[in-house]
Amino acid sequence: MATEINAILTGDIVSSRGLSARTLETVMQDIDETADELSRDFACPVHMARYRGDGWQVWVQDGSAGLRAALRILTRLGGTGQSTRIAMAVGEATLPASGDLAAAYGPAFEAAGDALEQMPRHRRMSIAATAGPWPLALLEVIDFQARQWTKAQNAALYHALARQDVTQAEIANRFGVSQQAIQDRLAGAGLRALNAALDVFEAEIVK
Repeated sequence: MATEINAILTGDIVSSRGLSARTLETVMQDIDETADELSRDFACPVHMARYRGDGWQVWVQDGSAGLRAALRILTRLGGTGQSTRIAMAVGEATLPASGDLAAAYGPAFEAAGDALEQMPRHRRMSIAATAGPWPLALLEVIDFQARQWTKAQNAALYHALARQDVTQAEIANRFGVSQQAIQDRLAGAGLRALNAALDVFEAEIVK
């Protein structure tokens, strides 16, 4: 087992009681597939586990990648018309070599769980208080912004927020729309502000 500064994301699916078992399974599969995509995008291990029916957890080895991971999960689901609450903690976490989250432990897991329990139902993103004042303030602003995104904006943001460079023309080709349409969606969603926030978070969160 190894103890590192990791990012732990703990979440539950919004309005899950109104979803069929098949739809809920699809939502969980989307999160699992996103975790695999994040592992390739971040070039580090990322593991996902489902628990308590509509609950899930993601462990990201690179603690600085926590906010980007949370945003990509949120926008992946938002692009399909679904939503999740996500509580994040960055700190020490011990994961077995098997990658089994059921056997993992540490302060970051506890902090993320506490943050989810304390999160108001209308919120979509938060970070544990252990992160300090500026991450809390940053997540307040991003959460407000995220709750305004349309389905189309979420779908475009999912690709635009990857660490690997993806051009607006490539995103447009995915959806069969014009590059101008994608540019408008991303501008309306505040991509420039999000990128500025991510730059600060990724540079400062694990210091």
